Amino acid sequence: MNSTMRHATLKDVAKKAEVSLATASRALNNREDVDQDTRKKVLETAKALSYSPNPLARGLLSGTTKTIGVLVSTIQNPFYGELVAGIEKALAEEGYTTILCNSHEDAEAERVAVELLLRRRVDGLIIAPVQSKPDGLAFLLEQNTPFVFAARYMPGVDTDYVICDDELVGRMVTDHLIEKGYRRILFMNSCRNSSAELRQQGYEKSLRSHDIPMEPALIRTVEYGQQVEEVMDAAFQEGLKPSAIFCFCDEIAVGVLNYLNKEGIKVPDDIAMASCDNLPYTGLLQPPLTSVDVSKFEMGVEAVKILLAKIKRDKKKTTQVVLEPKLIERASSNQVMVNNKK
Repeated sequence: MNSTMRHATLKDVAKKAEVSLATASRALNNREDVDQDTRKKVLETAKALSYSPNPLARGLLSGTTKTIGVLVSTIQNPFYGELVAGIEKALAEEGYTTILCNSHEDAEAERVAVELLLRRRVDGLIIAPVQSKPDGLAFLLEQNTPFVFAARYMPGVDTDYVICDDELVGRMVTDHLIEKGYRRILFMNSCRNSSAELRQQGYEKSLRSHDIPMEPALIRTVEYGQQVEEVMDAAFQEGLKPSAIFCFCDEIAVGVLNYLNKEGIKVPDDIAMASCDNLPYTGLLQPPLTSVDVSKFEMGVEAVKILLAKIKRDKKKTTQVVLEPKLIERASSNQVMVNNKK
């Protein structure tokens, strides 16, 4: 078949079936005001011509495009891969197409992507926002396009969102390590966003609840694109001697493990580790990594449910869903310290 052959149009179908454009359109859209014989003739003609409706043209007529814009940090991060998988599956089941964009943790890139998606006339947006403040996306709050935040949100802004209880995640991991007897816990955090801020709050609350002094030097931030090993090396060069490491996410944890292996530091014999996200590979690492499951796929599915209800105007009140995390304990933190003051 010639790849340059043009696609059949509605006009072609109408001409071949010997009906008007309006009748062909009504027949293809299963309207009741078309008799059965005419409908059958139009459908058979459309099939013979391999006709498929232009979604953009149909969208202009109906006022909808059946497309949803999805904006995340980067699809290369397996966390967002699972989140987007949930979104795409739920949207496909409802006949929607996904347009995916990456912000790369850049507020300006995020703003440009949102504007691009709005120009594409998407019916709605699902966004994992870069910042926890509405500065860069303030214009979105004034638009009529429905949107839902997923995985992250903007505290204090009354919008729909689906997130995990990130403060609980921070407390859960820190409590777990403290209960194992570890007290000097290095927190390898991520760049500033709502999840990073809340997990740090949970970490600090856990320390206070166990009467453990909070040491600012034990909180390190891995900026987007920065090498984890570089941050670890700086911390250890300063003479920090943590007994355990709490990683913001599994991607950071992999970098930490690589650094410790190069330095001959054994996990959990010399230092314990725990992380967040529970990505598929965490149980395959050596040692298998203790990690918190945050229901990534389900988060995407739930975000779609909320967004489609907004699009259909089935809901008027703001919906804010907070999913409960679950700690999956593995070998990286299963060694109980004999001296619990270490």
